[in-house]
Amino acid sequence: MKKSIFFLVPALIAFIMIGCGGGPGYTEVKELDTHVDEVKKFSVQYPSNWHIGAKQTGRFSVFTTKEGMNRFRAYDPEGLPAVRIEVTTADSDSLRTIDTIMDKSLRFEKQVYSDPIDVTVDGVSGKKLEYAFELEDGPFHGEIIFAQKDPGTVTIFSIEAFGGAFEHYKTTFDEILKTLVLAETPAPVSDTIYNTEELPFPDEELVKKAGKGYSIMIPKNFRSRKGLGKDGNLIKSVMYDGERRGDCYINVDILDASKQNKLDKIVDDNLAKYGNPAKKSTKLGGENAYVLSYNATGTVKRRVYFAVKGDKLFRITMDWFKGEADKYLPIFEKSIASFTFE
Repeated sequence: MKKSIFFLVPALIAFIMIGCGGGPGYTEVKELDTHVDEVKKFSVQYPSNWHIGAKQTGRFSVFTTKEGMNRFRAYDPEGLPAVRIEVTTADSDSLRTIDTIMDKSLRFEKQVYSDPIDVTVDGVSGKKLEYAFELEDGPFHGEIIFAQKDPGTVTIFSIEAFGGAFEHYKTTFDEILKTLVLAETPAPVSDTIYNTEELPFPDEELVKKAGKGYSIMIPKNFRSRKGLGKDGNLIKSVMYDGERRGDCYINVDILDASKQNKLDKIVDDNLAKYGNPAKKSTKLGGENAYVLSYNATGTVKRRVYFAVKGDKLFRITMDWFKGEADKYLPIFEKSIASFTFE
């Protein structure tokens, strides 16, 4: 989510070409087929031999293979060189503008994305954001475009590719983008109801997850994966998050503190890295701890907890989206309160 980034899962290899080195290669591109949304009126072409992941009013997605879909659930650091092409729509009005829709559509922290780039889609001016980061099997690259043909509907077109696949398919992506016809606001129809599918908020039921020297209770519908920690003295980093948002998570880093285990000095030495927020005394797993609170971005709040146990420093980062704080913060606070050293 973020100028530094995360995520994880292995996948089976099926319906793909095998490269010269014997490893998984890229799925070929056969003739293009066309998807038309009869309600929202958008259309787009896609490789007819690729796997359709979603096909419903206001949303269409296609993946290189069915197996490749799994990698996007957790953004695994290695696996198939999977690609996702997706078109979605969002209603807009005077309060819900293309800029606010752009901000809320981001899967990762805002720092990961480029500044908006002016583009033309279907003869209409739009904005494009680019984002990329290195994973174990090579570069991950994504692009997301926002454009609207009329004031009531924004079309969101995105491409994400693992393992260097973006460059491999770039010519195809350019060709597909040229076929995109933007959505229109449906005319009112009496007695017609359109259902919008929303990904779930964190479950109020918590389940225990055991880590390296600790345990924590997290929402039942959250998963654990490789965390954000990149420090040189990092021992282990684990992230806990759900599918709804990429900027709402709990990340636990365990660092070697054998050379320096004085909590006050550790925190003081790192304050500048966090923008010099005020440090407050607290408890973590029954041990003395400090917490820093500040704005990670314009829309995301952050708390970072520090505690020393033996020769290890435990650093817990808790991020939540301000617009949905009532759904995330109380549950996240229960998770932090449940943290126990094992």
